[in-house]
Amino acid sequence: MDQKEAWIMDVISKGPTELGAAWAAVRVPDGMIAAHANHSRIRKFSKDDPENVIFAPDVISFARDNGLYHGSDDDFSYSDVYDAKPAGKLRYAEARVWDMYTALTGDEDFARRHLNYAMGRDRKNPMPLFVKPEAKVTLDDVRTRMASHFEDTPFEYGNEVAGGLFSHPYRARPYLWFDDHNALYVNERNIGVEKTGINFIAQIRPHMPPPLRALLWFGADDASTAPRFPAYAACTEVSKAYKGQSTAQGHVRPILDFDLSKAFWVDNMVSNLAYSRWKDAYPVVQEKLDEIQADFVASVHQMDNRAHELYSTNPEAAIEAVTQFSVSMADDLHAHWMEFYGQLFARFRDFVTTELDPTNLACGCKTTEVGMTDEWKRRIIADTGRHYRVENDHPNWIGLSEEEIATSPLYPYPASGYHTEVPTTNTASFAAKSVEISTSLVLVTLPAAIFVSYKALGQIRLRKSNDSYASLQSALSMEAADETTRLKEAA
Repeated sequence: MDQKEAWIMDVISKGPTELGAAWAAVRVPDGMIAAHANHSRIRKFSKDDPENVIFAPDVISFARDNGLYHGSDDDFSYSDVYDAKPAGKLRYAEARVWDMYTALTGDEDFARRHLNYAMGRDRKNPMPLFVKPEAKVTLDDVRTRMASHFEDTPFEYGNEVAGGLFSHPYRARPYLWFDDHNALYVNERNIGVEKTGINFIAQIRPHMPPPLRALLWFGADDASTAPRFPAYAACTEVSKAYKGQSTAQGHVRPILDFDLSKAFWVDNMVSNLAYSRWKDAYPVVQEKLDEIQADFVASVHQMDNRAHELYSTNPEAAIEAVTQFSVSMADDLHAHWMEFYGQLFARFRDFVTTELDPTNLACGCKTTEVGMTDEWKRRIIADTGRHYRVENDHPNWIGLSEEEIATSPLYPYPASGYHTEVPTTNTASFAAKSVEISTSLVLVTLPAAIFVSYKALGQIRLRKSNDSYASLQSALSMEAADETTRLKEAA
């Protein structure tokens, strides 16, 4: 690929008994796009159009000699001969191509016509090698498609039971699995996938001088959750956060060596946190990624202008400038993403969502229990019957709805227990109701453990005021702290 044309090439080794490869390449027509996903996509191709098709001289004869093909040259299909897939693996690969093509063409008829092929159910109707997009494909278009989890398509699968309480679009591997009757099933393979080492978008800008023309948007980990920084192809140095050796340099780095100085690990921390609270956390990650990308695009525009001007008089200075720029962008991104992980963790830890609330003088925060969807509750009941059911016989809860109970200052500790966080919900409807607070403290000493129970503050009446419950909690906190100090001194 260069600024003038792009080619798609399928290649396969000839194996252990012969050097070389069987290959074919086809030029992408002007105004068209090509996509592929772990599967050869070149099928039948012209044998007499060297401007648009080139191939190994023995690409067909090698298949015949090895018993892979017995038909005519005209009927030879590279993909069917060298990379035929069973239904499950066909779906694993071609569903992603279908997703890319249907989104960028906007062609609903194309989507319907090739859906069964993409699902591995109809091999007689394969997708074309190239399609025409409905508009010029932008950098943001590519970013969006690389982050796809089949949203809003028949392949979308976050909302069934395997997606968990937070509807994540990821599944434990392997992707193929069998039921009790040996029927084969598949877990969909997203474009944005968790098992990603690196991902990148290569952008060619014809208006720039050749050494500055190619820009790599480079990220480590999942293409839907990991940020990318801009790196000019002419760079002579790489950020330490992204720098390392691989087997290509004869170096094998143990994968269990956790290292916060490396972007791969920090990116994985954010990704895996997002997986655990997907429907809540992923929109926040997306918003942050868009924000970072917009800043980088603006910075690249400024750097392009400066580098272009420098290159006209001092090419070496221009290359040094873009190198420093690329390293700086990567260093800043790594530090920023580590900081973002902390923000994300603080916000979504412990199955609650915590947000800033300056009106709450106790913690400056608002904490919301995320609860379960009605669908998820029905699944639990279907699986367990009456196992978790209890009678709603609390005198302060009878006749209340689930939402009213959940916002009660007595919930989730109606008659006993002690909680360190201060609920910020309205307590007016529960004013003038009494509750006896019983608190147990555990003081662990060596070599023994002392368990102390006591009545804390006796009868406490909740007043009809905005600070009634905060006052209760404050009193409990001071009483508990004093009792803890006394017990420690006694021990």
